[in-house]
Amino acid sequence: MHANLVHVRLDLPFEQARKHLTEQVLPRVKQAPGLVAAYWFHPSENLGYSVQVFESEQDARTAAQMVQPGSHPSDGVTVESVETVEVVASL
Repeated sequence: MHANLVHVRLDLPFEQARKHLTEQVLPRVKQAPGLVAAYWFHPSENLGYSVQVFESEQDARTAAQMVQPGSHPSDGVTVESVETVEVVASL
């Protein structure tokens, strides 16, 4: 398995960002081939993090291409960084 670690900057209030996440981002990510699990974490000082786990490195890298640094997965959200890493253990 491989995961995408995504770091974003929020330029809008958290509740509005949460609404965009629920209405815009989650439906797109849910359709990603090979998706195993995905988690979004409450932002700290307008910086948010998410982790999406995929069955294969190729699936993770394909998904990562859609959230490159500088892109906007939803209004008021800017991707700061994306890193694809191998999952070496899980519970």
